[in-house]
Amino acid sequence: MSKISVKKINNKEVSAIDIVSSGPGPKILGEDLFQELYANIFLVGKKKSGKTSAIFKILKESVGPETKIILFVSTVFKDANWLHIIEHFKKVGISITPFESIYDERGNDRIKILTQNLAAEAKQQFEKSQAPPKQDIIPRSKWIAVDEQLEQESESEEEEEPEYIAPEWIVVFDDLSNELHAESIDFLLKRNRHFKMKTIISSQYWHDVMPSSRMQIDYLLLFPGIPAEKLKSIWKESDVSITYDHFAKLYCHATQKKYNFFYIDTRNDKFRHNFNQEYII
Repeated sequence: MSKISVKKINNKEVSAIDIVSSGPGPKILGEDLFQELYANIFLVGKKKSGKTSAIFKILKESVGPETKIILFVSTVFKDANWLHIIEHFKKVGISITPFESIYDERGNDRIKILTQNLAAEAKQQFEKSQAPPKQDIIPRSKWIAVDEQLEQESESEEEEEPEYIAPEWIVVFDDLSNELHAESIDFLLKRNRHFKMKTIISSQYWHDVMPSSRMQIDYLLLFPGIPAEKLKSIWKESDVSITYDHFAKLYCHATQKKYNFFYIDTRNDKFRHNFNQEYII
């Protein structure tokens, strides 16, 4: 290979955007599980492998007082686990809305309707924030008095920053088989951060969601019993830096026991055994 030569022609360089911050900021609820607030999470494993228990743990750790949970679960009104989850959040005053399908009785796509409503709200809020504030004309003689009054009011009304931040929405898809290929779900996974939303998908197979949807997954939780050929497909599409042999070795180690899982942070190339043990790569 021939030697590559370059010469500097100007001083224009790209650097990270400098966002002014007043401090470290609030804590993300559930950040010990997932550092990304508005994450797309995919749990893959056979039935009765522990996926629902893991979802319950994620919800309990991530939900704030104002978070709204929406469930799209085919067995939501039959499965004792899901009935318990619904009852738990109702008791603590969290909004939780269950559906058996993403489609209503007339065939309307609930996800499409939800995203349209959220997009309209976001646009309205943006336009409102761009409107210039209404200014009252204050006589010059009253400027000082008004300034002092406003200063006193701001001091008395000053509130402490919240100690946490939580997603406004958490949407769960479980055991939906073919419905996971809906274009509305693909759109949601691509725009979830705009909607301040965390999404959780649980299914038996990696390919139950569209290829473009799989590219949007931030965290993978792989449960026991995934065949080697499907595991290799997951490794390839998740685009992690370790070799397949290393990947498979970690998966086997993490899933030796029932209900355990192999945790993959696809964005940061980090791996865990369950939520609480990180592999040293």
